[in-house]
Formats: sequence, structure tokens, C-alpha cells
Amino acid sequence: MIPKMLGVIDATVFYKDLHKLFIHRLPSAIQFGGRYRLIDFSLSNFKNSGIRNVAIYPNGNYRSLTDHVSSGKVWDLDRKRDGLFILPPKRIIDQSEEMISFARMKEHMEYFLRSKQDYVVLTSGVLVWNINFTIPLKNHIDTQADITEIKVKNQRVNTFILKKAYLIQLILQHEYLGFKNLIEVIQFAHNIKVNDYEHQGYTKMIKSIQDLYESHMDMLNFDIGKSIFKEEEPMLSKTKDSPPTFYKDKAKVKNTIVANGANINGYIENSIISRDVFIEEGVSINHSIIMQQSKILANAILDYCIIDKNTIIGENVVLKGSKENPVIVEKEEKIITKSKMKIFHVATECAPFIKTGGLADVLAALPKSQRDLGIEISVCIPLYQQIKNNYQKQLHLEYTILIDDQNCLVYSLNREGVRYYFIKIEDYFEQKKIYGNDNDLVRYYYLNKCVLQLIEKFEYPPDIIHIHDYHVCLIPILIRHIYKQYNRPKTCLTIHNIKYQGIYYNEKFINKYLKDITSDDSINFLKLGLSYTDIITTVSPTYSKELQYEFFSENLQDIIIKRKNDLYGILNGLDDNVFHPKTDISIALNYDINSIDKKKENKRYLQQHSNLTVDEHIPIIGMVTRLVEQKGIDLVLSIFDKLMETEKVQFVLLGTGNTVYETEFKYFEKKYPKRVKANIGYDAFNPNQIYAGADLFLMPSKFEPCGISQMIALKYGTIPIVRETGGLKDTVFAYNEFTKNGNGFTFTNYNAQDMLHTIKRAITFYNQKNDWNEIVKSAMNYDFNYHKTAMKYYRLYEILLK
Repeated sequence: MIPKMLGVIDATVFYKDLHKLFIHRLPSAIQFGGRYRLIDFSLSNFKNSGIRNVAIYPNGNYRSLTDHVSSGKVWDLDRKRDGLFILPPKRIIDQSEEMISFARMKEHMEYFLRSKQDYVVLTSGVLVWNINFTIPLKNHIDTQADITEIKVKNQRVNTFILKKAYLIQLILQHEYLGFKNLIEVIQFAHNIKVNDYEHQGYTKMIKSIQDLYESHMDMLNFDIGKSIFKEEEPMLSKTKDSPPTFYKDKAKVKNTIVANGANINGYIENSIISRDVFIEEGVSINHSIIMQQSKILANAILDYCIIDKNTIIGENVVLKGSKENPVIVEKEEKIITKSKMKIFHVATECAPFIKTGGLADVLAALPKSQRDLGIEISVCIPLYQQIKNNYQKQLHLEYTILIDDQNCLVYSLNREGVRYYFIKIEDYFEQKKIYGNDNDLVRYYYLNKCVLQLIEKFEYPPDIIHIHDYHVCLIPILIRHIYKQYNRPKTCLTIHNIKYQGIYYNEKFINKYLKDITSDDSINFLKLGLSYTDIITTVSPTYSKELQYEFFSENLQDIIIKRKNDLYGILNGLDDNVFHPKTDISIALNYDINSIDKKKENKRYLQQHSNLTVDEHIPIIGMVTRLVEQKGIDLVLSIFDKLMETEKVQFVLLGTGNTVYETEFKYFEKKYPKRVKANIGYDAFNPNQIYAGADLFLMPSKFEPCGISQMIALKYGTIPIVRETGGLKDTVFAYNEFTKNGNGFTFTNYNAQDMLHTIKRAITFYNQKNDWNEIVKSAMNYDFNYHKTAMKYYRLYEILLK
């Protein structure tokens, strides 16, 4: 006879990659498969295993979870003896991404002491699987183990079986023994016997949006779905009295799971439709998850989306994600547009046409992600000679405009659903230098005026002109002279770096052309933009806060503080189509999170081509940066000798800038042969080979509005060492050896010794391979998808247009 078990469900775990869906609920209460919640799988597995005494340990906002499980009647847990117990936190909120702690279990010690069962099954509340625990329990007893850990494909799924008496002992003695949870006991305790039991069936642990999406799509596979939803061992859930789904005349449904109570009159394929969902005529839904009580109105198009409950998607709205990065619409959101929102981006560079820095990457990726949200997007930049040479056959002359005494030609081309405009003003933008020319004031003045005259020629002007950095900051004030009426296009200004403001002195030109804008003999483009734009954004939340302090604001703190209610920080994203080690053809060997070992070949390639000693055990620190004071170069140079003398480490640099800095790095290259390589000039080496081949990425910036290098490094599994400022603080989180959380190493003060200490700490963990592998996985798992950035701008645009 199999001894009796009690069941413990861990609902304390905090997975930050699920935050969009558990902001209103615990992860274990997230809807699944049309009619279930994630916790239903654990509860049903307990019922099918004969377990009638179950405790759930929740954290945070567990009202939704409590409402769902109720008395536990569905799972035969509404009993006078034993039954279902929800054990909320009494004193502490133990949030970790590992598992429930002994301290948390000790808060309800009486539950274990009162229970009559001999064994405990402890499992997670975010597992999609079908398992009968009597089988691993028998295996546990037969092997005479102290702890049996149930694994799937040798991977941890946070499920354990052990004697209740032994668990009580661990709980009571955890402070004395120094173990926080069962995982630490298994990893570090001596003289205990641990048994690994391999579960063969389909299993998915939901730790991220990607896990949730993939597991839903897996359910559409007949064989997988059949293995989970068995007739003899059914998955049970709270019942709801809804009528059968009603399919109207225009309904067409293929390979889709549809719960009861839905009302469908559109086309649906390869999707999951939950209870009481309303889908109107003309709607097209593909590879998407639509949760309970959502409404999808006429002619909306949803591809690769997760739509949370009680959401309204309006008529003609288009939301398009991808398998790797589905679009997320949060609970009770309303995305309603009767016609397409029209956004007109204006900047001075945009990849792939012209690029000098991160601005071009933003203008390349953000408009395409906004296009996927159903926004009508246009981008306008100057026509540089380089663009004319490379794209001449694709350019179409659209307009001829006369501004004052200058001829302006406007060319266009369509690319991937975005319309690009290129402005040629005489020969002003055909100089070799993109920035820093003597006639910058003149050419930027004409660029701003030409943009507004171009918009006047459109049959349907944009709803919002989104301007980027100082070069086009005259637009907000000029537009007020042109559009006297109330319904002028709104303006949104994004500050990519407040250090560059466009301050010009030219009394003659200003008096002739700009006397209505400024009464001085000088002009500050950015200050004018900040004063007259409707709304202001920065490229990270932390940078938006920093700009309100004198140290960061470059003498503009007064206007920033005055406009702080109109100031928003929206973190830039990273274009996975451009930066991903799995598809990057410029690196030695492609890899991803499931094949991290292949990164070693990229390291070998980097060492060989940098004339470094080839040794996989020596950590490589990489830098791809402008050699300017902002990037913390002084800190690096001041401790360089000490780092080389005290640590077995290699260093690879790619960058250009201050000639003094360039000279010093070339000196260190000669001083430390086979250990240091200084590639001076952006074309001196492929930066992606550093991102792929280095182990650590150093970025000790004095200030950093957003930063893209640390994001690329994380995506490539190269661990950043950064100072906590701007976007670096928003994207890199210090590794904690106790909680095992974090994706990099950080320091706060702008101090060389603090930086050196942090580098040494990172090297210490590099030499602890188990910890290091977890840090690398955490880094590569971090989601910088531009869909999130685009969605935040979409909501901001809606506020602006109200």
C-alpha cells in the first residue's frame, strides 16, 4: 500500500519575465488553455494521485487565486478533515525566482505538525504537466532516498518528494544549517541521499511570456494535448455557467481551442480562445491567445498576440508580433482606433541608410515595431551623399519645395511597410561629415522648415510629429506659426542625449530668419524644443529622473523641471532581427541559450584574431565604445595596470574618439602583448565578434541615457559590468549569489576603485562555472523586444491625442 502524501504548491515565486501578466495576479493564477488556470494542473495532479490534503503558499496579490480555487470542491478538497489550505504570508514577502523558502514555510508550521500524512510532495504552481505522484513516491521509497527531485530531461522543475518529518526538521533548523530552501540542501548538504526521478511526459515550466506562449501553441498539437488532457486522469478547473459557443455566418475556425460562451464571427487559426470572448465580423486571428471576456471588434487583425482578459481591441486595429516576441496587451486595456494613427518620425539618421550611433538604430527598429501595431508610419531624414550613392535607383522624387531662396527636393521609398522621406536642400547635406560642420545652423534651419512644408502637401497630415534630438527641435515652435487652428499635428520630442543641444551663434542669420523665435544673437535648438513640444520622452526611465538634477541636465534643469509632468521615460529596445547570436552571420559560430557551449568557438576566434593567448579559461573583457569622457574611459585607464597585474584576464577594445585615450590604449597593447588588443576606429574590427567572443563587457559610463551595447552584450551572453546610471540601471541588475538573481555586475559611485572591485567580483564568479552558467542564461533570457517600446509609445500617443 502506497503511504499517504500531503501536497504543497509553491505560489511564492516571482518571475519578472511574466510581469505584464501577473501585475494583477499571481503567476499561478494566469489563465491557460481557454478555461484553466496554471494552478489547476498541480491541483488536478494531486487529486489524480489521491492527495486530499493540500496547502498553497501565495505571495502578493492572491485574491484572484483565492477566488478561483475557492473551497477546493472541484478537486475533492472541501473536506472536514484535511482539505485545501491557503497559507498567506504573516510577516515576510519572500520574492525570489528560485523556490519557496524554509522561512516562509515556518510561518505556518502548525499545518505540517497537524497533518497526518507521512510524505510531502512540494511542487510549483506554474507547471503544465500531467503526472501521478504515486509512481515517483514508490521510487523514492525503493531507493531509500532522503529527497527525490523530479526532473524533466534532466532539468529542474522545482518538484520534490520527502518525508514530512525530514521537511519539518529542515524547516526548524534552517537558520542553524544555513540552507534557505530545498535546492540549497540538495546542492550543499553533506551526507544526504538525493534521488533524481525522470518524468517522461510533456512538461513546461512557465517562467516567461515565451514559455506561456509556446506551451499554449503546444496544446494545439494533438499528441501533446492528448497527453495532458487525459480522460482517465483529467485536468479539472472551476466551472462557469456559460452557454455553448455561438458561431455566426462568417465564422471560420481552424486548429483552434475554443472555450464555451464565446461569440465568433471572424477567421481564427492556430489560436486559443477563452470563455466569453466576443469576435466580430472581418476579424482575423492567427497564432494568438485571447483570454476571458475580451472583445475583438470588426476588421481587427491579430497575429502572434497574447490578449489578457477584459480587453477591447478596436475596429481596424492591427497587432502583429512574432513567435519569438508576441505582442502583449495587458488586462483591461483598450486599444481603439477607428482609423490608423499616423506618426511622422523626423531625425538626422536612420539605419540602414545612414548611421553614426544609437539614434540610427532606434529609427530603424521603432517605426517597424509601431507598424506592427497598426500605426501608419513615416520617417524623414536628410538625403546625404552616402544615401544617394547607395539607394539612387530606389529613390522616387516626390515633391519640389522652395524655402526662402533654397530649393528642396523630397525623395521617398517604401521599405517593409514604412515610408521613408529624404530631404535634399541644395548641397547642404552632401558634405563628408554628418555632424559638426560650420553651416549646421543654416542647414538644420532649412531642414526644419522643409519638414513642415512637406507635411502641408500630404492629403492626410500626421496626427503626431515625433522628433528626435536637437537638430529638428525648431519644428514645435514653427508648427504653431503654420497651423493656427486648434487641430494642428501634435509633437513629441525624444531626448536621446541632452549633452547635444544645438547652440549656435550667428547674429546675421538669426536676425534675418529667426527673429520671431529668439531675440538673442544665439539660439539653443533643444531648449526651444523642450519649451514648445507637447510631450517629452527620454530613452530610459532612470534618465528621465536624472535629467531633473543639475549634474545630468547640462544647464537645462529649469525647463526640464517645469515640464516634468509632460516628461516620460521609455526604454529603448533591441532589434532581434539585427542583434541575435542565433542568426548573426558576422560571428564565427551561431548559438543561442540552448547551445551556449558554442560561444567558446567565438571566444577562440576572438583570441586568435586579436593575437591573444588562446585559452578558454582566461576571461576576456570587451569594450565597444566611443573614447570620450562620458563613457568612463578615465576610470578604465587609471586602474588598467593594477587590473593586469592582479588578475589573469584579457582585454579587447573597439572604439575611436579622444586621441589621448587612443594613444594610451595602444600603449597598453604594447605593454601587455598576448593580453590586450586595442582596435582604434569603428571599422577596425567587427563589434559583434567582441559581443559574441568576450566573457565580460565593461561599460562604466559617467552618464548613459539608454545604451545599446549592454543590451547587445546581454543578448549574446556576454555579462555586463556597468555603473548604475540611466539605461544601464534599467537593464543590468547586480548578480546576487544568495538569491541567484541578476544578469550582470554593477557599481554606483563614479569611482575607479569601486569599478575595479566589481570587475574582480565578476571574475570570481566567472571561475565558478555553475553560477556563471546561470548568470549567462539569465542575461540571454532578458527581453528587450521593441514591441514593448512601441506599445508604450502607442499608449503615450493616445494620451496626447485625447
